[in-house]
Amino acid sequence: MMGGVLIYAVSVALLTCALLLHANPEDPIIVQVTETHHRQQHHHFLGTATELHFKNFMQEYRKEYSTHEEYVHRLGIFAKNLIRAAEHQAMDPTAVHGVTQFSDLSEDEFERMYMGVKGGGGLGGAAPWANGGGVPVAPEMDVSGLPDSFDWREKGAVTEVKMQGTCGSCWAFSTTGAIEGANFIATGDLLNLSEQQLVDCDHACDAIEKDACDDGCSGGLMTNAYKYLIEAGGIEEEDVYPYTGKRDECKFRPEKVAVKLVNFTSIPVNENQIAAYLVHHGPLAVGINAVFMQTYIGGVSCPLICGKKLLNHGVLLVGYGSRGFSILRLGYKPYWIIKNSWGKNWGEKGYYRLCRGHGMCGMNNMVSAVMTQTSRSNQVTSYVRIRGYCLRPINFVGTNDTAVVLLDVESISDIKLSNSFTYSKRKNEALQECQSVAADRDALAAEMETRLIELDKLFEEHEELLKQKDEKLHKLEGALDQATFELAKDEETVVKNYKKSELYIMNVDIVGV
Repeated sequence: MMGGVLIYAVSVALLTCALLLHANPEDPIIVQVTETHHRQQHHHFLGTATELHFKNFMQEYRKEYSTHEEYVHRLGIFAKNLIRAAEHQAMDPTAVHGVTQFSDLSEDEFERMYMGVKGGGGLGGAAPWANGGGVPVAPEMDVSGLPDSFDWREKGAVTEVKMQGTCGSCWAFSTTGAIEGANFIATGDLLNLSEQQLVDCDHACDAIEKDACDDGCSGGLMTNAYKYLIEAGGIEEEDVYPYTGKRDECKFRPEKVAVKLVNFTSIPVNENQIAAYLVHHGPLAVGINAVFMQTYIGGVSCPLICGKKLLNHGVLLVGYGSRGFSILRLGYKPYWIIKNSWGKNWGEKGYYRLCRGHGMCGMNNMVSAVMTQTSRSNQVTSYVRIRGYCLRPINFVGTNDTAVVLLDVESISDIKLSNSFTYSKRKNEALQECQSVAADRDALAAEMETRLIELDKLFEEHEELLKQKDEKLHKLEGALDQATFELAKDEETVVKNYKKSELYIMNVDIVGV
């Protein structure tokens, strides 16, 4: 009993702090929210204080409504969302919930406008992603030696927080975020990639849930987007194909591709595995249940109840920490660092901290990694043997001893390695297993390159001979034309002289007669 009272008291105090962030210290709505919630949890707060607070909300977030009816409608929703924020605060006391820029939107409106992950399962059955969802599942990595905290933002692998607007394109932002990070790791370049290309051009469908197709502002899946980009040949930069927040005619130009994808995989649901892949592979695309995010202001969100099957929002996992204080559990709790796509004014400057280690809000059920084309200078030069074939990997992801070998799919397209493109083996063994084959192939490649150089020289010599022959032929043709012209002139002169002589003879004959 005392524990319940303590939880409730703490939640009310945190909600009061949240409201203080959005109102003057003397705002009477603070008193009304706490006291009314104590008296009757579902009262709608349709009083003068509520309207005053609503006007402050409109001013802070520059809200305008075209008619008085719309104003009244939004005021009613705002009042309901105050109650909902109080409920969230009670259920999620380790975070701060309150008024946000979305407080004038109903739950249905908010989900339609700002979420958009398809195929995320439902409350009645297991999420199709639980076993990979038809996407190859990466092998387990060694999780020993992982740092206590990690943040890709500090390493320069994460672009600025973006704003998807009132378009259900979160899946596109989650996709580009993962690709931006993977490309940074592969090349050292942080590029801002185009979500609009995905919104306009991507219509790919899930292998299992056939109706879960990417559909612009109406939702999509990150893995569908990967498939589309592999087939399309890559993705353009944001500056080349800028975001508009609405679906339009596809304007993709292959010659403008900035990053090419090689392959992608789903990550095991174990959160230690997720942490390992995050550290060694880069930012990961994640699907979550965003039910608590509409009212989230800051802190570590660790709800008492949050469905793990209904995944409706795509985000980007960029790091984790171990020092998030949990009032409920009286100690420091680990957390995930999540990049959202609702602008910098939401949450913690656009970021969300979610309790780590409990599969909170289903964050471990839809995690994927992508691999981009690596620059030639970064390619691994050794080979590994896979099912009797020695192949050149693009890169190693992992520690010095244990690694996942990421293979170039173009080099194994004819081998068809089931559903998986990854191969887990101790790194030294993997490198030594095909050493002789690697040497033979390198020698053969060098020999072929030498022959190609020789052929190029022969071709150049042949081209030069052809050029000389063409020049001689051109000169001969010119001489022939000149000779023909001179001959024609001579013939014409002869004819004229003949005619003159004939006329002279005729004149002589006439005179003689």
